[in-house]
Amino acid sequence: MGIYVVTSLKRGSGKTTIAQYLSQALSILNKTILLDADLSSANYEWAMQQNNHLGFEHINVVESDSNTLDLRIQHLKNHYANIVVDIHGHDSNALRSVLKHANKIIIPTGLTEQDTRLVQEMLALAIAIKQFNTGLQIYIVLNKIPIGTDAEEIIEAKKHLQDIPSAKFLNTVIYNLDEWPSYLNNALDDQSSTDVQVILQDFLTEVLN
Repeated sequence: MGIYVVTSLKRGSGKTTIAQYLSQALSILNKTILLDADLSSANYEWAMQQNNHLGFEHINVVESDSNTLDLRIQHLKNHYANIVVDIHGHDSNALRSVLKHANKIIIPTGLTEQDTRLVQEMLALAIAIKQFNTGLQIYIVLNKIPIGTDAEEIIEAKKHLQDIPSAKFLNTVIYNLDEWPSYLNNALDDQSSTDVQVILQDFLTEVLN
């Protein structure tokens, strides 16, 4: 069983899209639920699909609430092999209560210096949690990178992020492909989205290994 937390301090980082893909992919392997605990109440109508191995639940939570998520995750562990949690990255009691259960935290980020600062802020929290949840694995992934971005810019961003201790920087670069919306609404073997499929499969392989 795995508990995956997808989170970011940056609005528009693409964490919700990653949570969607990850939960869909995991549901092929075993019974999975996507738990929408985002404080901004993201909309997940897409989750109501013909996949009885993928559950969905939105839970109302405020930043100061540490009990609601804690109790809900304890319950869901008895019913699902995998739990994917989509939650905002602000340091809060709600986020801390999730991370103490998590096996893996996935932090999507962009290329700017501000993006790097926000990742470092999130890592400070994750590393603090690792003192209690020693098995927590931390992943950073470049996400929503514009197609045509100069390779040197990506290499430079990677240098900064790879120097951050206690985290694994993924080799996969997820580009801001136009195919994402249509791809996520179709089967994972949709041949019309081959490029997207390859990128996301690389991401999945890194996260699950």
